[in-house]
Formats: sequence, C-alpha cells, structure tokens
Amino acid sequence: MPLSNKSNASFIYSELVGAFSTTIYLHWLTAILIYKMVRLFLKNIATQLDFPLRRVFIVGNGPSLDQSIEFIRQHQSQALIIACGTAVSALYKANIRPDIYVAVERTKSSADFLRILNANEFLKEAVFLSVDVIHPECKEFFRKTGIAFKPNEPMYQLLGTYFGRAFEYDAIEFSNPFVGNTGLNYAALLGLKEMYLFGIDNGYKSADQHHSKLSLYYNDKQEAKYQQDLTETFPGRGNFGGEVRINHLFGLSIHNMERLLQAYPDVHCTNTSDGSYIEGAVPSPIEAIVSDWPELDKRSVIDEIMAQCFQPFDVSSIDFKAAINVPLCHELLEKLHDDWIFVPKTHNDVLALMQKHHDYLLYVFMSNERHLYRVLIGSINYFYANIISVMMCSTRCKNELEQKIESAVTILEQFFIDAKNIYADALERHDELYFTGLDVFKIN
Repeated sequence: MPLSNKSNASFIYSELVGAFSTTIYLHWLTAILIYKMVRLFLKNIATQLDFPLRRVFIVGNGPSLDQSIEFIRQHQSQALIIACGTAVSALYKANIRPDIYVAVERTKSSADFLRILNANEFLKEAVFLSVDVIHPECKEFFRKTGIAFKPNEPMYQLLGTYFGRAFEYDAIEFSNPFVGNTGLNYAALLGLKEMYLFGIDNGYKSADQHHSKLSLYYNDKQEAKYQQDLTETFPGRGNFGGEVRINHLFGLSIHNMERLLQAYPDVHCTNTSDGSYIEGAVPSPIEAIVSDWPELDKRSVIDEIMAQCFQPFDVSSIDFKAAINVPLCHELLEKLHDDWIFVPKTHNDVLALMQKHHDYLLYVFMSNERHLYRVLIGSINYFYANIISVMMCSTRCKNELEQKIESAVTILEQFFIDAKNIYADALERHDELYFTGLDVFKIN
C-alpha cells in the first residue's frame, strides 16, 4: 500500500491509532472493573481436579449443530452443557438450557448480544465463564461468574510482576481465536475429561450455511440473513472425510484446539461436528454415540466446580495509576519517535532501526515493566510491517524510496504523539459503544 498516497496514509493511520486505542480502552479499565465486580478467578490447582462427573457437551454455533440439536435435547440432563457465544441463541430456540455460557469478545457487543436475545429468564440459572478482558456488563445476566486470565494481555504481565509467587491464579492459554476455543479450554481446565463437540465446525460447506439455522443469524423462516463470502477460503480436511472451506482464523482455531488436546492427554474428546477435522478429537456421527448415562444434579455439580476451581481476587492493594507507569511509556514512545527523526532514510538504516526498536521492546519485556511490551508490540509490528512492504515495492528509485519512507515516518511520528495521550487516559474510559453490526440479529 503506497503510503505516499494521502488516502492510504490516512487509512493506515486510522488503523494504527484505532488498534492502539482499542488495546488501551478495552483493556485496562475493563479489566479493573471485572476484578472489582466479579471477584472469582480460576485457581492454579484447577488442572489437578478430577470430578466424578466428567461429561460435557461443548456447543458451538456451526451449521452442523442443527443435525445434533435433538440428541442434545434428549440427553441434556445427562451432561453439562457449555454454550459458546451465539450458540446460546440456537439453544434458546430449542429450549435447551446451558449450564455454562462462555464468551471471549472484549467489546460491549458481548453484552448487547445477550440483550438482543432477550432471554433473561432462560439465562439466569446459568454460570458465566470468561476471560479477564470481557466487558463487565456480561455478568449481569447470570447467577455466578468466573474469570480466567489471558496470559498474553498487559494486565496479566503487570499482576504477575506485582504479586510474584503470591499470584496463585491460572491462565487460559488457548481461548483464541473463537469462543469455541474458549469453551474447549475451560472444559479441560475444569477437569472435565469426557468431551463431546457439537457445532464446532471451524469451516463452511456453502455460503448460506455459516451458522446454526436455529440461531439469530437466520430469520424465522430459517433463511440466512447474509451470505458468507468464501473468496478468501481454502480447502481443509473434513471431520468425516472430504473437504470444508476454511480461512486462516479457522486454521488457527483448529491448531489451538489440537495443541490443547495434546496438553491434556487424559481427555477423551469426541467430535460430532460435520466440519473440520481436529487431531486428537475422535470423529463420530451422532448415531454412533453410546449414551446410556445417568442423570445428573447439574446445579450441584456446577456449584462444586465453582467452589473448588475459583477463588476471590483482591486488587484493593494495587495503585493501578502508578502500576501502569505512564511516565515510562511516554519516555519509551519519545525515544522511538526521536530515533525516527534522525535515522537516514535508506533501506539498511531503516531495517537496522526497526531491529533496534524490537530489541528495546524485548528488553522491556524482560524487565518488571513487561506489560508495556504487550501494550506496544502489536501496533509497532503492524506499522513496521507496512514500512517493510513499502521498501520492498520501491527498490528501483532511491528518491522514491526516501519519499515513501518520509511519508511513513510522518504518520508514525503523529502516532507516537497520540499514543502518549491515549495511554495517559487509559484508566478513564472503557467501551460504551453499540456495535451496529449487531443489528443483523434484530431482523426477524
């Protein structure tokens, strides 16, 4: 993308500042509000637990959920049910109550979706399990809430440094990129070793079959409210043979599920989903499942899990204003800014400077201020990759290369200035915006 073009430069700057401000405003204050409102966090010992009940249905919103919804209905009293994200709308329509609801999106849209669903009575007996950057308004729909830390977030780094060995809480390592990953990871962390996947498709078979037809992605006539664009997809291995269309995010989701199952070799995972194959999960059609299971007192089981796996987390001793270290962040941004002003605008000098800046950030990561590495690394990588792309496309003319680098540096300098103001305001705001993309769920 030619950065010397004003419209492209404006777009890249908007992306850069938008991504950074999202990182800040959807992280620090949101996390602090969660810590103060929820109080129950996943303990380190959770992976050592082995409950007598180990059976769990992990329900995603893939199109193959429709093929298994009757099986789930018939056996809903014999297994815990984890509803992953928008799959709860399909379960609501089928009148199947989840025992656990999981969400991972950090924006206010997570809570607004539940408002649009308008199923408060249906949800109120469920437990909400999520991550520490979830929007705090989500908890108001459920009787109990438990939280696990995401290990690559700035706050997790800050808390680990502050509390040291006294920080006795587990992290949820494989919760991305989709909420189905979160559901599977939570099941493993909670010691639930007999897992069944429903609607965890991780792929498409056609453009109009992208979610369960019972969900809010379809109208009352079970017609898709939009067609999925498959142009950026490629073939992947199907769970029952053949191929499905996947993209890079689906590929990452599959990879993370496979890594999780490798990390828990005592878990037996059955994949009933007519989607992508997941190594470590045994493909099985619904009719092949032997389901002579006893009924469960599921509320008691959930309460036992919450009591044994979660414990309070007191953040009252932390001065977050001091802990996030605004002066050091400003000093680091000024250093990066000054380096770009004085560097010769040649290919080798620019590459050397970018390497030096990554060395700076790695040094910060090895220090007690490692949270600043997590704050900055995404934006720095994003923009520096753009500069490298510019240099690769401008090898013929030295003057053209220098002009484009100068244009890029102008954008970058403004970003460093704005980033200082954004970070200084980190504890003053969190997401209160309504995402208009949710309007698709309001269509009948």
